[in-house]
Amino acid sequence: MPGLEGGTRKSTAKSRQLVGCLPYQRPLAHQLKKLRRLNKELARRSKGGKKWLKTKDKLGRLHYEIACIRLDWLHKLTTQIAKTSGIVAVEDLHVKGLMRNRCLSRSFSDASVGKLLDVLENKVPRQGGMLLKVDRFFPSSQLCHCCGARKVDLELIDRVFVCPDPDCGYIGDRDENAALNLIVEALRMFGLNVNMPSSRVATARRKTAWGPGVRPK
Repeated sequence: MPGLEGGTRKSTAKSRQLVGCLPYQRPLAHQLKKLRRLNKELARRSKGGKKWLKTKDKLGRLHYEIACIRLDWLHKLTTQIAKTSGIVAVEDLHVKGLMRNRCLSRSFSDASVGKLLDVLENKVPRQGGMLLKVDRFFPSSQLCHCCGARKVDLELIDRVFVCPDPDCGYIGDRDENAALNLIVEALRMFGLNVNMPSSRVATARRKTAWGPGVRPK
């Protein structure tokens, strides 16, 4: 059962006795330098001229190549997930809101998070699986998947999660930890028991506000 954490550094982490991460291709980031060069070259040409049309054609082919690489990766990844997983847990992200963030909009656009969720929503039920959407206000990045302790001072720049509970001592990748938390929450939504101390879960929930009827302050 995979849990998909909607970050831009890694696309997915899955738990089946083993945790693995599949990095996305970042086609726009890899071709950004070439795109800028062709755009500058196009701006210097006389509009409608022979060289202007040639440069415009190069630019169009590059945009098409980027879109094809991204779509090819999306279909390969979603097909693999849909065929090998009965239950898939994803974050119910507000993609339009994320795109308004000037610092992260290009990364989210390059990762094509919205398209990824749409394709999964189509492929997983077609393969006989179930797609569970975890509430967007669920603090998957702040909770320790081992003990349920919450780290409220976690910032976006922190890529390594360190459990605040000294008795637990878990240290691991932030995205992997968030994906595993999504799996635990999805299993709870599905009605399955998870191996987490009930006192820790209760403590985490008392400090956390999430769910359909909860609004952020």
